[in-house]
Amino acid sequence: MSEQKNFYLGRSGRPWLKLDFLTVEGAREELALVADTGCPFDLVLAPEVFDRLSVFDLPALSTNFGELLAGRIRLYMPEMGIDRFLVALRSETVGSNLAAEHPDFSGLIGLPFLRLGEYGGDPSSFYFRYPPHSHFTQEDHEQPQAR
Repeated sequence: MSEQKNFYLGRSGRPWLKLDFLTVEGAREELALVADTGCPFDLVLAPEVFDRLSVFDLPALSTNFGELLAGRIRLYMPEMGIDRFLVALRSETVGSNLAAEHPDFSGLIGLPFLRLGEYGGDPSSFYFRYPPHSHFTQEDHEQPQAR
């Protein structure tokens, strides 16, 4: 199991993760993304970041920030066992708000992604573990056999 643990960052002390993606050209790009459990999308990115990473377009989605362009981007972190496509939205509002919070922030990582692993925090830091640890054994999942 791999774990990432980061101290809160930004003016208001935001939880965040550092994740690697592949650009359209296939280069690896590391992003600092604010973890937002209230976000119902995988990712919401600043426009310039979205444009570098979006492999193909999807229909625009209606959000509380208005109608946003959507696309598929590739999260590529083989050292954590993650190589998958995620749905990302392109938002100038999110990009500028987060840049004002801290210059390293490129967007939000939402609840659908966070639920792929384990996440949480304490007063000083936020963590993400992948794959999630199960407190149950295989026996806990097996149905009792009829006799």
